[in-house]
Amino acid sequence: NELETDVWYKLVVYDSDEKYVTERNYQYSKEGNTEPLYLEVGSTFTFIAYAINNNKSESNLPVITGPTNNADKTLSNSSVNAVYYQDLLFFHKSLIITGSTNNNLAITFEHAFNNITTTIDASATEYPLTAITANAVQTQPNIAINFATKTVLPTGTASNPSIDFTINSAQTRATSETMVINIAQGGTILKIANITIGPLTSANITPFSDVRLTPGTN
Repeated sequence: NELETDVWYKLVVYDSDEKYVTERNYQYSKEGNTEPLYLEVGSTFTFIAYAINNNKSESNLPVITGPTNNADKTLSNSSVNAVYYQDLLFFHKSLIITGSTNNNLAITFEHAFNNITTTIDASATEYPLTAITANAVQTQPNIAINFATKTVLPTGTASNPSIDFTINSAQTRATSETMVINIAQGGTILKIANITIGPLTSANITPFSDVRLTPGTN
């Protein structure tokens, strides 16, 4: 999907020796407001771009995590961090700069978090679904993406946050989109503490097992 107009994103440039060159903050559809970026023709550069989806404030754009001195920054020691409620978008590409043709970077962002929607349908029972409490399992609050490896690394203390279901009909419930990072690969990502369907109440249900989450997929 195309970015919303006015969303801010950062572009960071590293040379062929993986040394930091420069960076720019751009506002989507208003890139011409940012000073031009001049790079040496014939050289190969690695471009890192990232954004917080729907972020229209430049001050909310995450800074690069790494050495304070730009001269010490490299592709390997640089990263970007985000917290669980931020929809972090990331892009990585190497490109040889030419002087005879347009240099098209063609930024296509990938989501760093998993975006999960959970639906419970009790219509087969013909009873109304009147109550449900559930939580995600072993979700970590933060992530870091290394610029060199593009590895999404969950960080922080894992917790089991509650998941809120909205009423879709008398017999169905669904969550809004929930961003998660899960460390229990091949394990459980959802537990239902209690659910009441008609006269029946059950507790401590684990509906899924052997679930594998790939960052950037829904």
